[in-house]
Amino acid sequence: MGAAASNTLAVPGATLCYETRGAGPMFLLIGGGPTDAAAFEGLAAALASRFTVVSYDPRGNSRSKLDGPPSDQWVETHADDAHRLLGALGTEPAAVLGDGTGALVGLELVTRNPAQVHTLVAFEPPALHLLPDADALREDAEALHGTYRRAGAAAAFAAWRPGPTAAALATNAREAGNFAYYVEHVLLPFGDYRIEVGALAAASTRIVVATAPQPAHRPAGRAALALAALLGKETVTLPAAPTAPAADELAAALTRAAIPD
Repeated sequence: MGAAASNTLAVPGATLCYETRGAGPMFLLIGGGPTDAAAFEGLAAALASRFTVVSYDPRGNSRSKLDGPPSDQWVETHADDAHRLLGALGTEPAAVLGDGTGALVGLELVTRNPAQVHTLVAFEPPALHLLPDADALREDAEALHGTYRRAGAAAAFAAWRPGPTAAALATNAREAGNFAYYVEHVLLPFGDYRIEVGALAAASTRIVVATAPQPAHRPAGRAALALAALLGKETVTLPAAPTAPAADELAAALTRAAIPD
């Protein structure tokens, strides 16, 4: 469907850089952690045959610059960014995919503005407060933050994503560049977010809680299962995470989830 068109939107405290491609009903992709629009490159291109696909760099990541120095970030602020972006681009309800902490943003968007979203696909939202080992998982996050403060971003990145750190940094240069900001200003504040299950259950939005295979092996996967149970829903299993290379298969699964027969 051709190259993505890039544009910017001024929001309170930041300027968002976003990309659009394709034609049809809107499908907004909200990334998580230190990722940006580039993480969805393959998926966005595959979805563009049926949708107008919108992806963006969350505030503070990559091209979406803050108006002032970096400061702690909150899910509510990021949900307002998504609300403003949808409002700037159209009036019809959109389909939304939130990936990881982006799923927390999508859930808060629906809590505040359900009329803007006809379907939310929430992929493994790390709502760790729903888990019985929430305190231990919070300690893990605090330890990662402490590693960053004590030994720097490279050491924290290695602890966060074990493996050949140099190769990971080279392969994910933009993500690695956002990592210090993420671990310093996003990791713990987003971990404090609490889902309003009652508001979500009452929303007009259709909420699809999604996981990759074997969700019980990951805290965020377990949190997704817990959220689905609280909402009285079954989880939808995608073939892989939304940022995985299997774009065509992922796009087909997300299309079925967003627009069921």
